Amino acid sequence: GGEGGTQIADGGQDMYDGGNEVRLRVSGQWSDPLKYTQICDGDLGEPVRRGTAEYATCKYADTAPLFAFVASSLTTEIDGVRVSGNLGADGGGHQAASTQPL
Repeated sequence: GGEGGTQIADGGQDMYDGGNEVRLRVSGQWSDPLKYTQICDGDLGEPVRRGTAEYATCKYADTAPLFAFVASSLTTEIDGVRVSGNLGADGGGHQAASTQPL
């Protein structure tokens, strides 16, 4: 995942479900989830649909995977970036705790 859509559906063998969803806050208003563009040549051409803000994403998967997100705006203020998702252990995780004094 990370090349298309707006999130990675099942990342890291259930590390999360629906993770890496990116939103941009422009002039105090959050965007809808931004779709992955796979624009890796430095161009910013995808509109955020808030002011003049544009963005691009690119996933490199050569020797060391890298997900890049770049945003810019000529006339409106970009005042936040949110990356969110749903942890996906689905009850398969566990936690160990001790009640013994240290």
